[in-house]
Amino acid sequence: MVDRRKRSTMSRWVLALPTGTALAAYVVSCAAVWTVCAANAVVSPRELKIRAILDVLVRERQKMKHTGTEPGLTEANRLSIVYWQWELSRCLGDEHARENTAT
Repeated sequence: MVDRRKRSTMSRWVLALPTGTALAAYVVSCAAVWTVCAANAVVSPRELKIRAILDVLVRERQKMKHTGTEPGLTEANRLSIVYWQWELSRCLGDEHARENTAT
């Protein structure tokens, strides 16, 4: 199962870059590699849930930057992102360990 939302979000971001720049060329090449890898990847339901939570938290953080939210809320958001990134890391590590023991 591929997280198609992630791929479409990345495509929109890549298209927003100014063409002809070194950064645009690099990002396009990375996006192509990610798309090929993602097409062959099996994504666990747990990983999808964690990535969805992180996506919401990051969007909230971006809104907070633009609206000048209280420092306490910004810090709580930051800590939430750190926690869920750690959970994603553990999730991916667990899956990698399972793949290695299965072979």
